[in-house]
Amino acid sequence: DILHLWVDPDGSVYVNDARVPMERISDLVTPLYVESEKRLVVAIRADRSVPYATINEITEELRDGGAVRVNFATNFEQRLSAARR
Repeated sequence: DILHLWVDPDGSVYVNDARVPMERISDLVTPLYVESEKRLVVAIRADRSVPYATINEITEELRDGGAVRVNFATNFEQRLSAARR
């Protein structure tokens, strides 16, 4: 019940490896949320250089699609290992 959503620095959004226009995210999420009996968790992975406005737009689309369980991740592991060097 996890939907993976990747955001490129240019604002391109990919859902489970397929590019999805921003305005179609809610259309894609709604049936998945219903099928999962509202257990769907959306994992957003984005580069830290992605503008906040883009992330905000994505979360609004997710909310419109019914998905309220969202996990955010950046390249934290890479930054942590770089800091240890």
